[in-house]
This record gives sequence, C-alpha cells and structure tokens, in this order.
Amino acid sequence: MRIPVPAWMEGGAPLPGKSGDELVWIGPISFERRCTGSLQVLAEQGVRLTKVVLLDYLKPNRRSEERDIRDTHRKKLFSLAHRLTGRRPETVPLPLYSYSAFQSAIDALLAGQRNGCVITDISCLTKLHVLALAARQRRALERAEQIVAYTHPVTYGDLDSGGWKDVVIAPMTDTIRMENEAGGRGIVILGRDSARSVLALSEVELSGGKLLLVISDKRLELSLRYREANRDIIGRLTKLHYSDWGLSVLSHDDTGTLERVLEGEVQRVERDRAPLTLLPFGPKWYIFSVASYLAQRYGHSTRFVYPMPVRHSILYSEGIASTWWTKGGGRSASADDLVGDKRSPPARST
Repeated sequence: MRIPVPAWMEGGAPLPGKSGDELVWIGPISFERRCTGSLQVLAEQGVRLTKVVLLDYLKPNRRSEERDIRDTHRKKLFSLAHRLTGRRPETVPLPLYSYSAFQSAIDALLAGQRNGCVITDISCLTKLHVLALAARQRRALERAEQIVAYTHPVTYGDLDSGGWKDVVIAPMTDTIRMENEAGGRGIVILGRDSARSVLALSEVELSGGKLLLVISDKRLELSLRYREANRDIIGRLTKLHYSDWGLSVLSHDDTGTLERVLEGEVQRVERDRAPLTLLPFGPKWYIFSVASYLAQRYGHSTRFVYPMPVRHSILYSEGIASTWWTKGGGRSASADDLVGDKRSPPARST
C-alpha cells in the first residue's frame, strides 16, 4: 500500500465535516509568540473545541525574562481556550527532551478519545517531540482523526544554541532491527546550524544517503540561509569521488518528489537488510513529513540522531506569519474537509 507524504496547506483549519464529535487541541506553552498561532486561527474561524491541552515544558532555572514572556503567552492561551471551549485548559507537565514521556502523554490524552479529531500544534515542540509525534501517527489514528498545525514566525532571530549537552541515538519506533549496520544509510534534513549536522554525522557510520534541502518561494531568505549555512557539508559529502551521498533540493510543496526520494532510500536499505538513520535539522513541519513517512514505511529499522541544545534564546523568533495544516497519517488536507459556512477553502501554498 502506498504511503503518501503529508501535504501542508495554508489558510483555515481542515476540520472534519461531521458535527458533534470531540475536537481537541494540543500544544505547548512557549516563549515564542507563535505558540498561540493555530488557536488564534481556530478562534477566527468560529470553531468550538471540546478541550484544549497545554503542554508545559519542565525546565529548571529559567531566567526571569523567559518566565515573564511565557506567562504572557500562557495567559493568551488560557484566554483563547476559554473562548473556544468555555472553560479552562488542561495543563500537562512534560520533560523537554524525553521521547518516551511525550509519547506516553499523547497516549494518555488519546486513551478516552473515540472518533472525533485531535489537532496537535508542533510549532514550539522540541524537534525530538516532533519525531515522537510522527512515530505515533498510526496508533493515534486508531483513536481519532489527526490534524497537525505549524505556525511560521515573521522572522528568526538569535539562533545560538550554546552548544550541545548530549546526543540522542534511538529507534524511531519501539523496536529496531540492525542486521547489516555496515550498509546503513542516512537522510539528513539540512537546517540553519550545520555544526549540528556535522556532530550528528560523527556519531554514526553511514555508507551514504541523501541530504535534503527544502526551499520555499514564500520564505526565500530562509532557504538561502539554509543553503549557505550548509555549503561546506554539502561539498564535503557529495563531491568526493568515493562518496555515495546525494543532494536533493526540493520545493516545500513538492511532496511527490520527496516521496520518491525517500522511497528510493528505503528500497536500498530494505534490499540490504540495513538500518536507515534520520538526522532532523530543518524546519519542524518538514521533519514531521519525513518522519511520518519513514515511521510507517520502514519504522522497524529506522533510528534518529538528535544533538540536544544547551539553550534556545528568547529572541529565537518574532511574530506570527501564517499557519499551515496537514492531515496526520499521510492524508493531505483538502477543501472538502472544511466545515461551516464561515470557512473558506485553504489556499495551496506555492
């Protein structure tokens, strides 16, 4: 059975047409203003939610300025939750970098869910938790329809992570088969910090793979920064005569080519009974798309490498630009999914 790569669309939320089912929103409290973005869109659509669940990241020794900004955004989220549900949101404490704790929290939240729809906002999740969510999509879909939201900031600011405190190497799903590790290949989603990619690549031995560079005419300046930041690593891996690495430069809405690239890599490792390693350093919405496909197609032999940053600056991003949506489990959002006369079909981003 073909597994499509999730397609993202901009505009109104692609909510299910059936009324009366439970409609739940899940997302983190953050120092980034965009943590409120998708809830704001839902409020503007006149949506009525059953419940809002706020994930409250546990972080010792937060500086006072960060606490103040988070409290401001917490109040905004509480206000939006009351507007959308008529009651206070539920708050779930969560460790910043625990893959299993995040999945356990999601499992617990979905345990009582029957049908209906769950919207998860990944804008301010850690990338580790974006991977954990993608790996759980198939199980989550057994409980309810899944929609994933991502809000772009107006601009990015201070991206200094202060270095890396640890490197996580772990299976994407509960178990992993590593029959021919020497034949293992990698998929690197290039991001703004090439040092992170270099560190991750030094932690695993890979026979080759694909470097993915996503470009968008809507965020051209960011695409150019990605390319420039990774110029050295692209040259080092792809231009040596003995290298088995390739570079794929893909448009943000070209899911067909992305699917073919991923499937090509899966078929190679599948033939050799070898593991596939994901190194996720690009935008979170793209990480979700790639990880969701790999978890369903080759999850039993896919692992990831994730260097954990020491910190994120409170100046990491500014403002709210636009919110994108996708259907979980690989089914793209469509205008036919929209409900209510107030909603117009979301425009395909180009």
